[in-house]
Amino acid sequence: MKRLNKGIYILSFLLLSIPFACTEEEDFSIIAGLDFTVATLNAEGTKTGVLPTTVPGDGRIVYTVDFGDPAVTDDSDVFQTSGPMVSYTYPAESVTYTITVTAALDGKEDVSITKEHTVIYAVEEPETPASLIEGTWKLSPTAGALGVGPNKNDVSWWSNGTADVTTRACLFDDEYVFNADGSFENVLGSDTWLEPWQGTNPEACGAPVFPHDASTAATYTYDAAAGTITLNGKGAFLGLAKATNTSQLASPADAPNSVTYLAELSADGNTLEIDIDYGSGWWSFTLVRK
Repeated sequence: MKRLNKGIYILSFLLLSIPFACTEEEDFSIIAGLDFTVATLNAEGTKTGVLPTTVPGDGRIVYTVDFGDPAVTDDSDVFQTSGPMVSYTYPAESVTYTITVTAALDGKEDVSITKEHTVIYAVEEPETPASLIEGTWKLSPTAGALGVGPNKNDVSWWSNGTADVTTRACLFDDEYVFNADGSFENVLGSDTWLEPWQGTNPEACGAPVFPHDASTAATYTYDAAAGTITLNGKGAFLGLAKATNTSQLASPADAPNSVTYLAELSADGNTLEIDIDYGSGWWSFTLVRK
């Protein structure tokens, strides 16, 4: 009798277990929870990434991602993945596309969903010539940072030595500032290097002398193609105030309203070679970005 009761109990357990197993299998007989995330992967807004997912995840599922580019006729905008993100670069324009993701698994019906994705193409503004030199510059604290000679790039008449970087520290700490709005500033501080034509003999550090004391508003124009920098504003200068396009100044009162320099910017944008023909010779200055 006990054996019979035990058999009935086992049979009842099996009968109860079979429907439960079928129910579980039916819950997983379809691909559920299909979704995908869209991400913009570059600054221009054209490179788009798609990451498909299901609930629960299943590494056997193959996702087909159609980025929906109507200009494509060879399915080069269609990719397959089993999980990793796939990406596509759209044309350089702002357009709304329909992205379709289809999930497939052997023995189960394919499932598809779509989403609209708008590409907002961001045109990167080309760097203007002025912006290439924008910032603060100083004389390079090295021998030969300024010099003079009979020809361009020839400083055989005179050039500073290493010791001058210290003895003329009031010159080497002067700043030449090219602002984004096109304005220019000589930032000289409380003292700069003065010469006899400015009333200081022998040469020495002293308070800036008008009009080379940054008291007059100035602007600049940089022509990268021509390799020139023009400063507009009485008393604005680069390197040494006395070097102008017609002469070396004999008096502060003779300062011109505009000075144009030849300018060569280094490939890394951190060194600016300045030359000026003053009529009977050339001054050369090497500026470095602060």
